[in-house]
Amino acid sequence: MKLSKDSEIIFLNHYKCKSLEEWKHKVRTVNNYGYMRGKWVDKPFEYYDRSDNAVKNTEILRFVPPLRKKMAEPLTPNTCDKPYFMVVVCMFREEDPYLKEWIDFHRLQGVEHFYLYDNENPPSTMSILRPYINNGYVTLIHWPDSVIETVADRERRQKWNSYGKLSTQNLAFRHFTENYLSEFRWAIKIDVDEFMYPSRKYANLREAIESHSPETVPGIRVPRTNFGSNGLVKKPLDLVINSYLRCEVKPSDHKSIGNSKFIAPPSHSAHNFDYQRFKEKKDKKEKKKKEKKEKKEKKEKKEKKIKAERGEKKGGERENRSTSEPSPVVPDRSLAGKQAHLTEKPYKPATNAFSKFLPKHIHFGISGV
Repeated sequence: MKLSKDSEIIFLNHYKCKSLEEWKHKVRTVNNYGYMRGKWVDKPFEYYDRSDNAVKNTEILRFVPPLRKKMAEPLTPNTCDKPYFMVVVCMFREEDPYLKEWIDFHRLQGVEHFYLYDNENPPSTMSILRPYINNGYVTLIHWPDSVIETVADRERRQKWNSYGKLSTQNLAFRHFTENYLSEFRWAIKIDVDEFMYPSRKYANLREAIESHSPETVPGIRVPRTNFGSNGLVKKPLDLVINSYLRCEVKPSDHKSIGNSKFIAPPSHSAHNFDYQRFKEKKDKKEKKKKEKKEKKEKKEKKEKKIKAERGEKKGGERENRSTSEPSPVVPDRSLAGKQAHLTEKPYKPATNAFSKFLPKHIHFGISGV
């Protein structure tokens, strides 16, 4: 079940396209294999770039100075204990140039741990992540494309946007919910090209989330805004959040922050969690629907049986009638038959009120003729 209202204090920047050079790199790599095959050529670069460069948005820039500082500092061991207050779960592929900025940005926002599903990345990825793993910030789960073979063919996604079917990423999120639910309070589902932050009222994302009651709020729906190329052809040397400042006019999608107290398996959607309170309501509705369907089928089966029995009964009655009762007399409507009928019928003179005053040999017919 999805949350219906977008947060007004938490935002998500989605740097999907970036520069033309980075777009072409995606086409050469992730577009050619895995469950995302074909996504990057489904629509041309110009299609996204036109709508995603409509207006300027600089809200995230206040985090650039502290982010530069954090990225330059030596990494120290994670002192946060389980259950973590806030974690990020993500499956990723071919994201080496952006991983450090993305992890450090969200550490700056108060994220205490990252559950990263490694979808067949090159060996160079480990050199970036090893310091974060060794210091307790990252749990890395090997997640090859072959995991999709654990589900039946009819349940597998054949195209990247066949959302009614399961993908490798869906299975990763299901694995996360089934195995790590007790290790955190709040979980964020985002990709490496997405950066989440609060409104200016809050110093960081943790403060914004702390303003929600963990006892009554099952999850937070965060509006997502797509950012375009900012007119850049080549990949910039600067930070992603400082290079791409133009975006679409208003958010076109959303992602979720889930409360572990309410999250219910399988929660395999790439954008949302399933929530227990709503799941029970949904299950009850589905059960009622199933019972109604079964009742209807039972009624139809009963009516069909009664109809069949009536048909057999009528058939038997017709058979009995044909053997026990004489055949009905069919009148002879031929000319000879009519003449015979006329001759056999006795003549009866017509009478009326005046016939008693007339001579006996004169009579009126029925028609008065």
